[in-house]
Amino acid sequence: MNGFQSKRLIDLCSKIGSGATPRGGKETYLNHGHIFLIRSQNVLDFFFSLDGGVFISEEQARLLNNVIVQKDDVLINITGDSVARVCSVPGYINEARVNQHVAILRCNPLILSSMFLKYYLLQPQVKSFLLTLSSAGATRKALTKGVLENFEIDLPPLHLQQRIAAILSALDDKIELNRKMNYTLEEIFQACYKHHFVDDMDLENLPKGWEIATLGNHIDTISKTHKFPKPKIIFLNTSDVLDGFVLHSNYSEAESLPGQAKKSIRYGDILYSEIRPENRRFAFINFNADDYVVSTKLMVLRSKKEIDSIFFYFLLTRPNIIKDLHNLAEARSGTFPQITFEQINEIKFILPDGKFLHEFIDEFLHPTYNLVFLNNVENQRLISIRNTLLPKLISGELIPSDLQPIEQAI
Repeated sequence: MNGFQSKRLIDLCSKIGSGATPRGGKETYLNHGHIFLIRSQNVLDFFFSLDGGVFISEEQARLLNNVIVQKDDVLINITGDSVARVCSVPGYINEARVNQHVAILRCNPLILSSMFLKYYLLQPQVKSFLLTLSSAGATRKALTKGVLENFEIDLPPLHLQQRIAAILSALDDKIELNRKMNYTLEEIFQACYKHHFVDDMDLENLPKGWEIATLGNHIDTISKTHKFPKPKIIFLNTSDVLDGFVLHSNYSEAESLPGQAKKSIRYGDILYSEIRPENRRFAFINFNADDYVVSTKLMVLRSKKEIDSIFFYFLLTRPNIIKDLHNLAEARSGTFPQITFEQINEIKFILPDGKFLHEFIDEFLHPTYNLVFLNNVENQRLISIRNTLLPKLISGELIPSDLQPIEQAI
């Protein structure tokens, strides 16, 4: 492309490097503090996640002073199954360090926009190339410092980099705003539940009609295999479900689907991944799902009584329940820490009388969850637009002046 130049990252960045795991490993991590340790689970494609966040002591941090992140640094996972995931350091993260699974790419702002670099690395063909590089000559996927330093990118002039990044960032900012709104709504859920079901609650003397219930008495898991409902169906894997969000993939021929596509689902079902609950791979099916099947690695949970399953979805996504299930999964041996339906079966909760419960569901849970679901639908549309524009803008197939109406709309 005219005006584009091929440059190596070592010539465009003032820093390329990863950190280390503090001495003592995860046993020394703190739940609170002011020095955040960025690990691979915090680096998701396009955005930074605080989920599963840990802190380290000032003494441990001093040993990692050479990998203190700065706002807008580009982070890339360099080992393991999440290799080549890329995001930027958000402004609210200060004094954080990275461990050995995450590398910092700090751009020279006079020649390379950090946001442009982030989007460049997130192009599907670049991601695929990075994954290929990570698999070369090793038993475990890894991107070495040398590979990153010598990685070449096609670079347009700085002003064009900045304008391209601004268009894509505006879409991501809207996506992030919707995510933050959903998190705020979740906090409202939790505060409301705590007020009505936990605070000042005497478990030995519950109000009349209230009881301590076990989840297994109220939900079933759909474990039987089913024939595919139609010749063309939509398959949901664990990667298609995140934090209440379902990615509506394209239709596929039933015969071509993987062997684990065995469970049919319907409106009102809860999808809950067996693997590492803190990864938040769960969703509530609030749409007609007659054309869908899901992976055997997703538990399909269904209310078996008159209680609306949205209530059980709310219970299963409470932070303390997620943490407890995650700890149970981590306690099991094996490559992938898993939970079982039997463990979900044993979860106990306070079940109010029918009138109070139905008011809580109808007047609070459904209206607020509808906002969450609408935000997810909006995000899906925005993600689709961004993913379509990204390679076309980065490659120069589209130039920002072609997108002035979109810029104005954003």
